[in-house]
Amino acid sequence: DGAWHHVALVCDGPAGLLRLHQDGKLVSTEPLRELGDVAVVPGLCVAQDGTGAHPRPFQGSLTEVRAWGRPRTSDEIAAGMMCRATDTEPALLLGHWALTEAVP
Repeated sequence: DGAWHHVALVCDGPAGLLRLHQDGKLVSTEPLRELGDVAVVPGLCVAQDGTGAHPRPFQGSLTEVRAWGRPRTSDEIAAGMMCRATDTEPALLLGHWALTEAVP
């Protein structure tokens, strides 16, 4: 639609759920039964399914990717979606990619 959107995917192993949030609102919940063992995945694929089965590339841009050490709540996602991660984030922030590099 041409508008900026915040998207958060929460893998909640203890609850057995995969939750998708868009713009701070929960939009989908699915059981994890199809996901399998994510510990053996060789790499993280962002903005595609990782299989190469879909020939259309992602059309858009990413400004930031974060990986957290526990499932984030809907309230936490909504509260942090308009803020950039900083060095003062809790220790549970496992990875942060600001994606500020210029693309030729």
